[in-house]
Parts: sequence; C-alpha cells; structure tokens
Amino acid sequence: MAATKLAAKAVVEGLNEKTIAAVEALKSTGVTPTLAILRVGERADDLSYEKGALNRANTVGVAVKQVILPLDVDKDELLNAVKSLNIDNTVHGVLIFRPLPFEAEVFNTLDPKKDIDGATDASTALLFNGFGGTVFGGGEGPKPDNSAYPCTPAACMAILDHYGYGELKGKHVVFVGSGLRVGRPLGMLLLNRGATVTYCHEFTANTPEICATADVIVTAVGKAKLIGEKHMKPGQAIIDAGLSEGSDGKMVGDTDVDAAEKVGVSYTPSVGPVTTAILMAHVVNAASRL
Repeated sequence: MAATKLAAKAVVEGLNEKTIAAVEALKSTGVTPTLAILRVGERADDLSYEKGALNRANTVGVAVKQVILPLDVDKDELLNAVKSLNIDNTVHGVLIFRPLPFEAEVFNTLDPKKDIDGATDASTALLFNGFGGTVFGGGEGPKPDNSAYPCTPAACMAILDHYGYGELKGKHVVFVGSGLRVGRPLGMLLLNRGATVTYCHEFTANTPEICATADVIVTAVGKAKLIGEKHMKPGQAIIDAGLSEGSDGKMVGDTDVDAAEKVGVSYTPSVGPVTTAILMAHVVNAASRL
C-alpha cells in the first residue's frame, strides 16, 4: 500500500475561504477582527507558531497585536498584561503561549469571551462535559458563546474529516502524549465521535506495539522520529502535532517520514497551517459576538 500525505493545503484553503468572507462581512460593519498574541520568552516552537499565525492573519485580513514579555517577567506585570487585553475593546481574541510562569492564574485571568484557544478552566470544563463550540464543527449539545475548542485539537479533527477519516465509531485511536494542550482535549473530541482512545506516554512500556494496533495514531510529543516503523502498519493514518527543532535547525514533527513512506501509511507533513487557520476562524467568531 502506497503512503499518502495528508497535506494541510487543501484543508487550509477551505477554512480560509470561509474566514475571509466572514472578515469582509465584519469589516463592512466597521469591525476589524483582532487577535492579541501574548508571549513570554523566545521558545523556538512558540516563534514558529507565531510566525505562522502572523502570516495566516495577513492572508485572511485579521489584525494582530503582539505583547512580548521577558522570561523573568514578574507575576503582577504578567497578570496586568492579560487584564489590559481583557478591557481592550479592539481585541477580540487572545492567544497565550505556554508553558509560562504562574500559568493557571494567568489563563484564568483571561476573559473567557476572548479565549479562542480553549485555555481557561471554563472552556475546559465545557469541553470535558461534551459542550463547547468551534465555528467549523463541534461536539453535541448547546455551544455557549464564550467557548472555543483548543486550536490544535480542532485542526487534527479538521484534517481527519477532510481526508475521510472522521467517521470514528468503533475505531481505535492511539494518542502518543497526554498533555493539556493537545492530548487530553483531543481525546474528548475523539470520544465524542465514538472512538476507542488509548493514551501512551513516557511510562508506557510497549508503545510501539500499542500503536501498531491503531487505526489512527495522533502524536504531540515534540521528539523527532519518535514514531518509527515499529509503530506503524499499512493503511493507518498518522496525525502529527509534534514540533521540535531538527539537527538542521528546521522544525520537524514526531513522525519518521521515511518509515511512513516505507510502510505505507497516510501521514501529515504538518498540522501547523491548519491550526493557524482554525485560530483565525475562532478570532472571527469571537469578533462577531463581542
């Protein structure tokens, strides 16, 4: 079976088309959808995502305000930066990179109405209770106006849907990694689709063998070539949300692409472009409410 690249381009184009139309409609009423990015320090993966977000914003017509703070920022300054964005009526959505100092307090200082990445406890609670919303699909039940799914999990689901893997009832999905940003919220979205979800993490003894039983592997560890030939079987789909700096300085995912080509699996070269497209859609959705 030949390997297939689950390329982001086609998914992004569909998302961008809807977002551009929504931005134009809002601008005709005098509203320019605006994203604020709050970053502490200079982590390589943050900078990579930020660059992608800035490019995507420019493409779809979303304005961006950047707030960059030093790694040794004190608690009061950091919390005050969030509070300032809360009361800034020109800002409709706020993206805060993590990890960061005083993380729990920072995220729960953010106004949930401006939480476009599912970061606050309020948004997390809605997601884990089967509620919450995103402009291009979501879980069952009512979708409160102040919630959005985390962007990377939503991007993973958008890719699965676009390439025909979205019908997950009875399917076995193995998630490598169990972090708060991707693994746990995505697990809830997969469960909502009827998937059987298995988590593998640093203490799992037989991760390759477990992965080899999966219909879909999702990985978000940030370790190059973590998912190799022993993890794979022909016909699988691998959604790779991992990101780390390779030996050549370029950002790479967790999947050994050469192994994927050899075994014959469907795999994502990158989730990042879809994540930034979802992010912009969430900003526009927030702007339409505020």
